[in-house]
Amino acid sequence: MSKKSFINFLAGCFFSAVIACLIIISPVFFTCYDTGGDKYISGSNVSTLSEKNTKAEATNKDNKKEDIAVFSSETCFKKTYYVAQNGVKMFSNIDNASSQITILNKDDELVCDKEKDGYLYCESNHIDSKGKLVNGWVKKDNNNLKGMVFKNAKLIVDINLTNQTLNMYRNNIPINNAPIKCSSGIKGNNDTETPLGFFTIKDKFENLTSVKYNENLKYAVKFLGNYLIHSLPIDETKKDGKIKYEEQKQAKDDLGKEASHGCIRLSMDDAKTVYNTVSRGDLVYIHY
Repeated sequence: MSKKSFINFLAGCFFSAVIACLIIISPVFFTCYDTGGDKYISGSNVSTLSEKNTKAEATNKDNKKEDIAVFSSETCFKKTYYVAQNGVKMFSNIDNASSQITILNKDDELVCDKEKDGYLYCESNHIDSKGKLVNGWVKKDNNNLKGMVFKNAKLIVDINLTNQTLNMYRNNIPINNAPIKCSSGIKGNNDTETPLGFFTIKDKFENLTSVKYNENLKYAVKFLGNYLIHSLPIDETKKDGKIKYEEQKQAKDDLGKEASHGCIRLSMDDAKTVYNTVSRGDLVYIHY
């Protein structure tokens, strides 16, 4: 091989090595300079959540007014707390020590919308002997309530109320190909707000009827009390001897907007996908 050919060979090798290195490290530059917050970026969700949680911990340490970490927004009525230890009591009447209605367990989620004389009125996931959800007053102190530090989970349902989108991640990898459009509750209304925070999936129902709102729903996933991820309200029709389900037009037009009674609405196809993907104990993270 001539000297000139050998030099050309070395130059080619060097050029190829540089190109390979650039390809390998390029994701680092894209990641470092991404400032889009909760944008749909492959593998970014858990690190983003962890970063938010670290900031929340630092904020809570410096906050002298509120020594119990809480998920909330200044414009929201509802705040989410977590039970600090087993045996915390819930009362129906804060003026009557004998009005205890249930015992709460460590890490139970509580959605609270009223505060009076050092107590919070909370929605819980506990059910009484008649199958009715138990709501009541819990004393607001560090022995009873705490903030929950984000814990990693194999499957996370991430719901962004600002964008009105839902994404699912398994082991940090997005499951859905694109953000799923959803409709949350109406903020600023105590009866319709969607609570913020970390929740675990409690149960699933393929068919569900809301007696309160006279709505038929499909593919419901319960994450706390009466709060669910489910299909748009549907109408049942019978054609050629077969039952067909049709999404209510107004609810369908409202996808991507705040429009529900507090639950997370999805198209029927998307609700079915979520229903078939998640299991009890999986994590739901709801945030702005």
